[in-house]
Amino acid sequence: MPGQISSDPWRKPVGRTVNEGAPVGTGEWVLEVESGAVPGRFPLRVGAPVIIGRGSTLQTTTEHTMVRVELVNPATLVIQGNPHVSSRHVSIESGEDGRVFVTDLGSSNGTYCGDPSSRLSAREPVELSEGDRLILCQQLQVAFVLRKET
Repeated sequence: MPGQISSDPWRKPVGRTVNEGAPVGTGEWVLEVESGAVPGRFPLRVGAPVIIGRGSTLQTTTEHTMVRVELVNPATLVIQGNPHVSSRHVSIESGEDGRVFVTDLGSSNGTYCGDPSSRLSAREPVELSEGDRLILCQQLQVAFVLRKET
């Protein structure tokens, strides 16, 4: 069913829909939830890093909890319902030159680019390209794809 996560959310895509009311720019980079959470799209603002992290240390994921990614302000994406994501897991920045960089902020469970075997080194920026897949932690993975909004 649309808007629901499968019983195995970290292995199966859950779809690609736009969050209602979420601002989507034109000609800008968009971070799209690919799997592991309720589908959503989040624009990246040029020159403004976005921090992605866990919403609360008390949250746990159960069969009845849907993992959600929420834009709490233009510089912060919060992942609700996944205790494996660090409170300040990763930073993504879109530069004026059109390049996008991701930096793992020293997360406990890692950030991966492409597949779960390509773990990023902490605090070392890595350039992303259109279509690159970004995975947060291996347990209950939340995967994003970088897209160019037209």
